[in-house]
Amino acid sequence: EDRATMCHGLPHWAKAGGVAIISYDTLKAAERWGEKCTAMLEALYETSDVVVLDEMHELKNSGTKKARAIDRFKTPVRVGLTGTPLANSPGELYNVAEILEPGLLRLDAKEYKKTFTDPIMLSMHGDATEEERRKGKEQRAVLRQITSHLMLHKTWTTLEKSLPDKREFMIVYDYGDAERAAIAEKDENVSYLQKQTNVDTILRVTKAQIAIDLIRQFGEESVLVFSEHPATLKVIHDAHGDSRMIEGSTKREDRADILDSFAAGDFQVLLLTYGTSAVGINCQAASRVLLLDPHENPTKEAQAVCRAWRMGQTKPVTAYRFAALDTVEMKIIRRGILKTNMTRTCIEGGSSVNQITHEDVRSCGLTDSVKLLPLREAPDAALRAVEPYVKVKG
Repeated sequence: EDRATMCHGLPHWAKAGGVAIISYDTLKAAERWGEKCTAMLEALYETSDVVVLDEMHELKNSGTKKARAIDRFKTPVRVGLTGTPLANSPGELYNVAEILEPGLLRLDAKEYKKTFTDPIMLSMHGDATEEERRKGKEQRAVLRQITSHLMLHKTWTTLEKSLPDKREFMIVYDYGDAERAAIAEKDENVSYLQKQTNVDTILRVTKAQIAIDLIRQFGEESVLVFSEHPATLKVIHDAHGDSRMIEGSTKREDRADILDSFAAGDFQVLLLTYGTSAVGINCQAASRVLLLDPHENPTKEAQAVCRAWRMGQTKPVTAYRFAALDTVEMKIIRRGILKTNMTRTCIEGGSSVNQITHEDVRSCGLTDSVKLLPLREAPDAALRAVEPYVKVKG
């Protein structure tokens, strides 16, 4: 269908003008559609006057077929749209800048890493030397100066008057003394892989039980639940009959039916993996969002919350972030703080907050900047349902 539409539609577009709307995947696939379509593609690359690139962060890796296809457009008039220009490293800005204005940085990728990425990331750590902090601050300022004319940066404050309130809570839970003992137990007859499987099972079941108890407090409110692991979502789905699930194997047409049913209020809980929910899903029917796992890329969590908290939402939205005490999840949270701080200082121009040390990243526990709040004082009564699991009253 895509092949027929493209091969018949592009000749008309080339003569009459107008707007050609093409997905990245279709553009990538068209390279394999034979000589006739290849010729049409060449016309597209040669005659386009303006190229608008939605979700431009998908092009941050110059080695992908998507990025190479976009690079073939001859027009110098290019506009990129993205909510996450940076997610993990200043290096992601390199290919974005090279697509929008080739040659702007006057450095190849290796030189850019040495000049900007390495000193900026090193300076963000709390145990960086004064010289490392000074160098990083200088390079952030230089990078902003070079790229600032490319960017019109807007934050959620632009839409504050158009959106209802949003609140976010972090639930740091303990999985119980018996489970902790099972995890710590040294059994020479159990392989490392099996032991890790046992640990994952314990965390998954505990996390699912907390989520189920919390959902019961929401009454009839619609709920979105996100996780990295389909197995965790499956536990909740089996225990909560009024739920549906979308994961990587869900067919496109089935996904559309599930989303329509959720919007119509046919069931209460929609379970999604992060990978299937980053873009293209609108769930304004939900007013509660549960993030069961911290993600290595903190923008994935923000995008998940924004499936509900977006234009068209009429109710206040409450999000709950989960993390297991004394596990790698606490390290992921720390790295997320570091990455968010990096984005703020490189794009928005804020001052660096050097609160993450190398030892912090290696250890477990919350940073000093996180305030622990006793559950009895929590402004959201639903949180009291998780008190049996929370040894640290936060």
